Amino acid sequence: MIKPIHASITLPNCPLHTIILTEPDLDKKELALILKSAGESLRTLKISRPSSKLDRPGLCWILKECTGPGLESLTVAIARSWHIIRSSDNDELSEDPAKNRGLFEIVFKTSLALKNLKSLSIEGRLTNSALFASLPPSIMKLRWGGCHLTPAGFAQALSSWSNYPPDQPAGGHDKYIPWLPNLKCCTIMGDGNCQFIPFYFYFCLSGRARRRHVHQINN
Repeated sequence: MIKPIHASITLPNCPLHTIILTEPDLDKKELALILKSAGESLRTLKISRPSSKLDRPGLCWILKECTGPGLESLTVAIARSWHIIRSSDNDELSEDPAKNRGLFEIVFKTSLALKNLKSLSIEGRLTNSALFASLPPSIMKLRWGGCHLTPAGFAQALSSWSNYPPDQPAGGHDKYIPWLPNLKCCTIMGDGNCQFIPFYFYFCLSGRARRRHVHQINN
């Protein structure tokens, strides 16, 4: 049985594992009804080029309140003209997604809904430079459009350690972990150039010291 939301939207009454929305002309409430219909069964979510009916605060709320720890793969792509925040107006210290371009940093900092993500793909101006420090350690595959990170900066990040969740002080050694220890593949794009960085790594453990060796292939 299908329950209508309005003339253009219907909801199945069975659990959904994958939801793909291409150019959805939906506002926050309409999108929330679709996602909440999947419940805890949702594993893959793709939102591509939403219309202006969904604004930045709405998308931020959707990712925090209408997803859950069961979500493993997330893709969000926006058009260049979608609710633009100009560089001169971008307030990276604000937790208001209408003022801060780093929508994903806000989501990861203020919610644990995406704490078990394994695959994340972002296209468009939805991040600041602090995204890497905000990502959950479960991430295995990352595709980041609009990033200006150099291969050297990426390698340096791989050798670092971090607290998780990032906004909480380390209460013990178990909170202080290698940066993205499960990352296997990363695609970084910026200024029209694409750098595909396949790598493998291994750990050398000596007491509390952990060293990561990164083997990078530059195409």
